[in-house]
Amino acid sequence: MQTAVEATQPDDLSVSSTNYLHVEAQPDWGYMRKRVEAQKAAELAEMKSTADGSQPKERWEIIERLVLLAATTCFVGSAAWLFFVKPDPIRVFSGYLLSILAFWTVWQMLYEDRLGTSEPVTRAERVMAAIWMVHRALAVGVVGLVALAVAILELTSMRPGSDLWSFGALIFLAVAAGWVAIFGAGRFKSMSDDRSVHNERVRRYKR
Repeated sequence: MQTAVEATQPDDLSVSSTNYLHVEAQPDWGYMRKRVEAQKAAELAEMKSTADGSQPKERWEIIERLVLLAATTCFVGSAAWLFFVKPDPIRVFSGYLLSILAFWTVWQMLYEDRLGTSEPVTRAERVMAAIWMVHRALAVGVVGLVALAVAILELTSMRPGSDLWSFGALIFLAVAAGWVAIFGAGRFKSMSDDRSVHNERVRRYKR
């Protein structure tokens, strides 16, 4: 015989479960709000760094800087050795060529990626840019003029039936050297962006 208390208790779990139907976990609104705020802060920081031109460098850029630094050290050391240890005309000229390579690696390491950004131009960057553009025009321009002079001499001494391959190669070298002397090299292997990159350099360093 059941007592009054036993009669009020459920006989199985199915009956007792009716008192706690589908209790769902409520979302953690505080955690979600913190995630949204953190995401917005990260986006604002990225936008600010992009506007300032101070984006963190990627891994390949860091490796590139280290390689350029090692190459610069090698070029400078070799040039100094050629200049000051038993100098002669050939060694001095070789040291001069290595000095040009060292200058180029320093430029690539410090300032090349600033082109097209809004970063202010420092005095050192402006001086190095002027030296590089003038020196490039002189050095590559001389190569182009020499190639053109040799092509003209070959043309004047050419006989019927002579091979035109060497003459064509010299003309091509003269034209290519003249183009590089005036406009330099762009970001691509083709000549498609040489003039646009040259105009960017002019706007950045001559204003």
